Order: sequence, then C-alpha cells, then structure tokens
Amino acid sequence: MKVAIVDYGRGNLASVANSLHYLGADYLIAQRPTDLETAGAVILPGVGAFDDAAKSLQASGMAPALIQLAREGRRPFLGICLGLQLLFDGSDEGREPGLGLLPGWVRRFPENLCTPDGSRLKVPHMGWNTIDVNPLNPDEILQDQSQVYFVHSYYADPADPAVISARCNYGLPFCAALRQGNLRAVQFHPEKSGATGLAILQTFLREASSQESEGL
Repeated sequence: MKVAIVDYGRGNLASVANSLHYLGADYLIAQRPTDLETAGAVILPGVGAFDDAAKSLQASGMAPALIQLAREGRRPFLGICLGLQLLFDGSDEGREPGLGLLPGWVRRFPENLCTPDGSRLKVPHMGWNTIDVNPLNPDEILQDQSQVYFVHSYYADPADPAVISARCNYGLPFCAALRQGNLRAVQFHPEKSGATGLAILQTFLREASSQESEGL
C-alpha cells in the first residue's frame, strides 16, 4: 500500500516522511490531484498559516480532489495539526474558506488562559500534554491518557461534538483528535511524539493496508 503525503508548500513533510520511512511504509509526496490516484491512504500534514495553506490547496487543484476523496470515504485520511484545522469551514487565523468537510470553526486560544491555580498559560500551546479519549467515539489508533506533542495557537470547534475522538485541556478543553468514518485528524504531531506517535501512525497504516486488501 502506498501512502500519499500531501505537499502544499506549508506542511511538515520531512518529519512525517521520516516517520513513515522508519515504519517501512511505501509513500509518495503528492503535489497534484493525479498523485492521489494510486494511494491507499492520504495524510494531510501541516505547519504554517491557515490562509496560505488554503490558497495553495486551491491553486494546485488539491482542495477539490481531497474533498472528493474524503467524501467517498473509501480510503483512510489523516489530518495533522493544520491538516486538522483545514477540514473545517474556516478559521479565526484568516479569511480563506477551509475544505468544509466538517461543519465548525477554528478558534484562537484566548490570551487570558490560566491553570486551575491561576497561573497564566502561554499561547501558542507548545509541548507535551495528555489526551482523553472520548468513549462515545473511540479510535483504535489512540490510547487514553497518552502523552503527545502539541504546537498550535488555534483549536477546532466542531459544530457536532460527536466527531471528537479525544480531548485535551490547556486552560480550556479542546478537540485533540476527531473521527468521522474514514476521516481522521489529530491536533498534535504524532511524528514528533516519540514512540507513542509512531504507534499511532503504525496503527493507521495497518488499518489502511487491511482495508486495501479487503477492497473496501
């Protein structure tokens, strides 16, 4: 099975590619819609600004191709960080529309975030934190109470909270991961989350390979 890592000029391609290489996965860097045709799974990574990424995906023709692929629901799709945020209608970070695959908005963390004891929290949220898996929408690629690595100033606010597969708390509870059918996304960076992150990617790859072999 081949995994397409979407390249829109803003993604964290090297770290994701290095993780897949370590896991022995066959992957390609997808820069145009035709690159997605032979892929058994798709990863939309992300580091950067929402508007720049949205414009790049539209200019390359990747936006409509990704929308169609995700809506077909036949191939596993994983968004990472900005790749999660782009799935929504739009963001406080800019004016460009997102892919609109999930109703909802991406919001900026407020500047007055505090811990329960009143200590101020910095934005961006950067570093290791614990995720709480949603028992009503569990995902086999996630383990409850896992420590994973975040770098973000914005968080997704889904219109339907049922799509949330894990939450995290940074002054307020926020969506750390989501799942709807074959569409998944995580706000944290599995490629920077050590053995835990590699296990997440490995489980995603294993599931994708199983689906491909079954012709789903």
